Amino acid sequence: TLPNTLDRRIREVVRDRYLASLEVAATLRASVVVFHAHFNPLIRHPLYVNTWVERQVDFWREMVAFAEKENITIAMENTWEPNPDVIQSLLRAVPSPRFKACLDTGHANINSKLPIEAWVEKLGGDLAHVHMHGNDGETDDHLSPARGNIKFDNFFKAGDALASPPNITIEVAQRDAAEEGVRFVRSASRNSAY
Repeated sequence: TLPNTLDRRIREVVRDRYLASLEVAATLRASVVVFHAHFNPLIRHPLYVNTWVERQVDFWREMVAFAEKENITIAMENTWEPNPDVIQSLLRAVPSPRFKACLDTGHANINSKLPIEAWVEKLGGDLAHVHMHGNDGETDDHLSPARGNIKFDNFFKAGDALASPPNITIEVAQRDAAEEGVRFVRSASRNSAY
C-alpha cells in the first residue's frame, strides 16, 4: 500500500484506495484523514530520503488537490520514522495548508530516540493531529496515555507553545483504556490549551 512503490500497477491500486478514503471522508464531512507515511528506516542509503520523497510528490499532489477542494486536511502519520524530518521533507515538497502531520505518540516512543516534546516542537505548525496512546517503548500496545513511559506533561507544555494546538484522538483498543485516557488528558491538560 505504498505510494512510493516502483510498480505502476500497485501505485494505481493505492491511488484508487486513497482517493476512495478521501471520498468517504468528504461524504462524512470529516475534517482530517490520516495516512501512514511508510518510511523504511532500515534502508540506510544516503539518497533514500530524497528518493522516498521524490517518488511520492505527484501522488500526494493529486490527493492534496482533492483534499483542498473538499476542505479536508491530510495528516501524514509517523510509523517507523526516527525523527520528524522525513515527514516534514514530504510536507515541504507538496506545500499546502491541507497537507500536515499526525504524531503517533506510541510509534515515536518506540522508533525514535527523541522525546515526545521534541517531535511536537519540530513539527510545530505542521502538526494537525495526534494519535495519543502509551506504551513501554518496546511494544505498540496502544495503552491508555496514563500508562507506559511517555512523559505527556512535556507533550502538553510543547503543545501549548504552538499557535494552534493539534486535535487529539485517544488511540486505544479497549473502552476502559479510552475512558482512562480521556480522564488522563483532561487532568494532564487542565492548565493548557487542550
